[in-house]
Amino acid sequence: MLFLLLPILLIFFMMRSQSKKQKEIEANIKLGDRVGTRGGAIGKIVKMGDRIVELEIAPGVVVAFRKEAIDGLDVDPKKVEADKKEAEKKEADKKEADKKEADKKEADKKDEKAKDEKAKDEKAKDEKAKDAKAAKA
Repeated sequence: MLFLLLPILLIFFMMRSQSKKQKEIEANIKLGDRVGTRGGAIGKIVKMGDRIVELEIAPGVVVAFRKEAIDGLDVDPKKVEADKKEAEKKEADKKEADKKEADKKEADKKDEKAKDEKAKDEKAKDEKAKDAKAAKA
């Protein structure tokens, strides 16, 4: 009995997750989006109805598809590559800025340490001068 029930439950959960994904895709598409269909057609959404989406697959060529046939947004590989390069550049800039900030903090610490040493030296000189005056008097 369990052997029959397990595959049925597995199929049910797979269909349910696929249905959720399709509803999410349908909810997120809007006019002007470039989308791909399950059949392989790629086009821009020019009109949307409750169940039908019209795609312009070539200039002046508009084809109607059911919303269920939309497989998702079509991603332009050139745009993806450009976005990836931009993200890498931003990360490199951030690392450089962080390094500069760390170097500045380190330099400030060195300056502060040098000032403290200078103040100690001056204090020691003043004490020696006081001791020398006290010894002469």
